[in-house]
Amino acid sequence: ALTAYVHRGGHHGVRSLSIPDGDECLALLAGEDVAFHQIPPKPGMVTPVAITGPIGGVRYETAGTTSLVCDCRLAVALDRLAPELRSFGIKEVQHSGAYVYRTTRHGKPSLHALGLAIDVHRIAMGKHKLDVSRDYARGRGRTCDEGSPVLNRLACELDRTGLFEQVITPDDDSDHRDHLHLAIRPL
Repeated sequence: ALTAYVHRGGHHGVRSLSIPDGDECLALLAGEDVAFHQIPPKPGMVTPVAITGPIGGVRYETAGTTSLVCDCRLAVALDRLAPELRSFGIKEVQHSGAYVYRTTRHGKPSLHALGLAIDVHRIAMGKHKLDVSRDYARGRGRTCDEGSPVLNRLACELDRTGLFEQVITPDDDSDHRDHLHLAIRPL
């Protein structure tokens, strides 16, 4: 069941605040069926991990390799998101990375610099692959209507989960013209 939709400026990402960091996060992740290992400290990340297998039955791939380097809290959030992704038939997410130590235009560390964001470019649903740059219907917005394009519905559902502080789509700005940016709240 999804939580109620929260409008922009509201309480986006509040569900992610229940995910602890440090050893508590590692224990939560270890309790799930996720292949991972803790990695040496990286600037900005509290609990860096490398994911080496599916998260909740969904593979996260980049450059043809199953891998994801992120903060443990993002990995737990993606595990909590997995049932929603599977309900769409999504078995694989192709991303360009989660952890990248960089700043925002305002000079503050981005949520990628904290390992709390991921950029999704493509999804695989069985034999069908959808590419955000090609298959997200610009100008239609996030709509959960059954007849809407899959990626637009997915963006709407990602908002509705309450897990993400940021769900940025090609409709939001040109920097995100080819991907969905998902980020959880820092503690």
